[in-house]
Order: sequence, then structure tokens, then C-alpha cells
Amino acid sequence: MQNNKDSDQAWLKSVAAFLGSGPLINGKNVAQAEYRLVEIACRLKELALVHAEQLKADKGSQATLIRMVSEHGECSQVVYLTDELKKQANAKIAELKLNDVDKALKQAMLIQLMNAL
Repeated sequence: MQNNKDSDQAWLKSVAAFLGSGPLINGKNVAQAEYRLVEIACRLKELALVHAEQLKADKGSQATLIRMVSEHGECSQVVYLTDELKKQANAKIAELKLNDVDKALKQAMLIQLMNAL
């Protein structure tokens, strides 16, 4: 990135080039740079949320953000995982005998579980 402290314009072009994954050529990469900036900002916001939730979580609990996006909208929830909950979940999964189930069906099951929350 540009480290030219004499020019805000040069610095801004450098940031835009970084976000657009290439140099700005007459503004052609501006839309891509704007999209990446929004995407990075959203990810940072999600990380901040998880961090804040982790600070509130009980000892031995792991805050995890799960998010599902579809044409019908977005669903996200913070889940607090403990070793005991993981053990219980693994036991229920083992009862379902999913070893021979294909990936698409497992994904569909996951979506249906998310919708049920």
C-alpha cells in the first residue's frame, strides 16, 4: 500500500487498489474495491460481535456465530458451545448414522435445523 503521507489522494488510491486487488485504472476497479470494503467491514463487525459474546460467555464455553443467507433473507445466531453440548450433539449425530449420507443431504439437514431455531 502507498505510504505517501504527502498526498491523501495517493493513499486513497492505494487503499482502493488493495481492496480491488489491482491498480486503479481510470476508476475501473472502484466498484470491486467498494464491494470488498463493505465485505471486509461486515466480517469485522461479525468478529467484534463474536468477541463481545465470548467475553460474556461462561468459562469453558465457545461463542460461535452461525449465519445462513438465502434468497428468503438472512438468519444469524450466536451459539455457546461447551464440551458437554458437543458431546451430546455428537451422540445424537451418531444415532442418525450419517456415514453413508451424501454431502447434499447433510447440507439440507443443516439448513432445516437452522430454520427450526
